[in-house]
Amino acid sequence: KGESTVFKAHTAAVRSVAFSHDGHRLVTASDDKSVKVWSVYRQCFVYSLNQHTNWVRCARYPAALFP
Repeated sequence: KGESTVFKAHTAAVRSVAFSHDGHRLVTASDDKSVKVWSVYRQCFVYSLNQHTNWVRCARYPAALFP
């Protein structure tokens, strides 16, 4: 639709982005060793997974893990 939104919460480069199957959530993986989940419609950060010991190369959105 020609619209764009900037989501900011990572402190380093983002390596991967993936949408949930229904398009309601977005997951991002970053060099800051975190994976972050976002609400697309509310346009906000939801939560972060911070247990990685190195940068995260790829993010995928499994439906069973993040309803």
